[in-house]
Amino acid sequence: MKKAKNFIEHIIDEDLRSGFDKSKLRFRFPPEPNGYLHIGHVNDLIEERSKAKIEKDFAKSDQIRDKLKDMGVTVVDKKDGLTEWFVK
Repeated sequence: MKKAKNFIEHIIDEDLRSGFDKSKLRFRFPPEPNGYLHIGHVNDLIEERSKAKIEKDFAKSDQIRDKLKDMGVTVVDKKDGLTEWFVK
């Protein structure tokens, strides 16, 4: 017996049929229902910040660092180019 698709799968199928550009997909990770920060959201911001640094967009990099700080995340840039982060 074939499993029925849910409404999200129907939406995805329709998008693919209509020629949706997959490269435009963006994923966001909301905070957990219990109020804790979702690790995926932090990783997304860290990746975005790293990209800004590579592109020498230091204003954007600083803006993201400040946003992370407001969320309770401390970012430490290492001399070897790696970035460490931790939650206070």
